[in-house]
Amino acid sequence: MVIVSFSSRKNGNCEQISRYIAEQVGGEIFSFADFSIEPCGKCEYECFKDRERCPHIEDMEVKLLEAITRSDAAYFIIPNYCDYPNANFFIFNERSQCYFQGRPEILEKYLKVSKKVVVISNTGEENFRKAMEYQAEEEPKFLFLAAKEFGKKSIDGDLMSSEAVRERIKNFING
Repeated sequence: MVIVSFSSRKNGNCEQISRYIAEQVGGEIFSFADFSIEPCGKCEYECFKDRERCPHIEDMEVKLLEAITRSDAAYFIIPNYCDYPNANFFIFNERSQCYFQGRPEILEKYLKVSKKVVVISNTGEENFRKAMEYQAEEEPKFLFLAAKEFGKKSIDGDLMSSEAVRERIKNFING
């Protein structure tokens, strides 16, 4: 089991939810609050010729993708910024081309890993569903948590103080 918190905020809602899921089902947590992944660019696109020549190959992208590919299931915990997944998710997705380039068997393994997505969002769902389309063979399962639904503000980072939120997450994990 791999749990990825895509938020860079230390101890925010995404990181707290990640820890709660790990308490319930185990697994290894990867938190963007602890590391960053370089976006594509600032290079000569060496990876299109030889993936090993990516100038950023040593950052967490490969380690994260390897962990997900080896796992039975992955939880992605993603904050909503401007009605879309945050930049960390898009950077992760973009950089994956280096990992999968010329290795269709590895991509196939990654796509077979079951994905469950928890989205911290007070707005629409469509953009998140669309962004996750190419992350798994089977459509990922989603849980959308709108802070305002629980009388909270996402920026306060206190969603997990709600018993109703914890119950929703528990039901999502077991569903």
